[in-house]
Amino acid sequence: MNTPTKRFRNLRAVAILYKILGAVAFLAMVIGMIGMFASGQPGVGLAVVAGSIAAAVTMFALAESIDVILAIEENTRQAADSIASLSRMPETAPSPMPSSASSVARRPQPMI
Repeated sequence: MNTPTKRFRNLRAVAILYKILGAVAFLAMVIGMIGMFASGQPGVGLAVVAGSIAAAVTMFALAESIDVILAIEENTRQAADSIASLSRMPETAPSPMPSSASSVARRPQPMI
């Protein structure tokens, strides 16, 4: 089977953008921590760290959610294609019983 082309390229680009922005927020957190220890104002650095953690986690979660939704769509499409190809297959007739099975005693049918 040939490989299907990836659909929703723009949505995949948005997911990558959110991952990049999440990494930037994480770097801001690291810089904020360094600034917190370097300066005498731990409150400002703590606020930057808390905000950066929240932003980074939210952006990574959003990007992964987009990736999961796209994977579900792709798997659903592949499953539908597989089912459609199975329905196009010709049905085969059931194989006849082997000759040894005909010698098996049959139960009598009840009379009605």
